[in-house]
Amino acid sequence: MPAEDKERPPLEAAPQSATSRDAGEVDVALLGEQDQKAIVLSNNQASSDEIDPWIVETSQLIASAVGVGEVTRFLSNAGLSGVQITQGMTQDDATNLAYRRQRLADLISRVDMLAIEPSFDPV
Repeated sequence: MPAEDKERPPLEAAPQSATSRDAGEVDVALLGEQDQKAIVLSNNQASSDEIDPWIVETSQLIASAVGVGEVTRFLSNAGLSGVQITQGMTQDDATNLAYRRQRLADLISRVDMLAIEPSFDPV
C-alpha cells in the first residue's frame, strides 16, 4: 500500500472550554425564548405598547450576552424588507416586530461564533 494511502488518524476538533460551549447553548435557548415571545405577540396582534417592552428586554439580553454592537444590528432596519402584515396590527407594529424577529433569527444562527461577554450570567 503506498504511503499516501495509509489510514490517517481522524482529525480532532480544537478543544473548547465547557464554559464557552455551555454559554453558547444557553444563549441560543434564551434567544429562542425571546423569539417564541415575539410569535405570541404577533399571534395576539400586539400593539407597540406590548412590542416595545419585548424589544427592550431582548436588547438587554443581547447586550449582556454578546455586546452592544449586536444590539445596534438588532435594532437596525437596514437591508430588511418583505413584511407580511398580520391582520389587526398596524403597518408600523407589524414591520417593527417582523424586522426584529428577522434580526433575532440571524443572531441565533451565528451566536455560537460570537464571543460571549465575560460578565454574562444567564440566570
